[in-house]
Amino acid sequence: MVSIMKELTKILICDDDDLLRGTLVEYLMSSKFGIENFSNPKLFLDTSPKLDEYKLVITDKDMPNMKGTEFAKYLRNNGYKNPIIIMSGEFDDAIINAYRKELESSGLNNFYLYSKGFGISELIS
Repeated sequence: MVSIMKELTKILICDDDDLLRGTLVEYLMSSKFGIENFSNPKLFLDTSPKLDEYKLVITDKDMPNMKGTEFAKYLRNNGYKNPIIIMSGEFDDAIINAYRKELESSGLNNFYLYSKGFGISELIS
């Protein structure tokens, strides 16, 4: 785990892809966001975090130990109300839309599902 605190919004990133996670951390830090990042949600949850400290959670959909979709549901079931971005390595729009419908039908709200091909600058807009 790496904790980097800056003066503005605190963001949590969980992704098992070290290169992508590192890229997100660098980009968001350069935009003056406070970042905490973990290679999987279980490592984050082991720290007994205060969920309301995070203004945004960015998580991979498929990770070992706990899927990003399970993590998003856990966050919602434990009172986290801020946006969640779930990233998928899938690029087929039909599959992405099927994931989105599955998440919505499970009761998950206030989330965004992106293919990992999105532009990083989209995150801060």
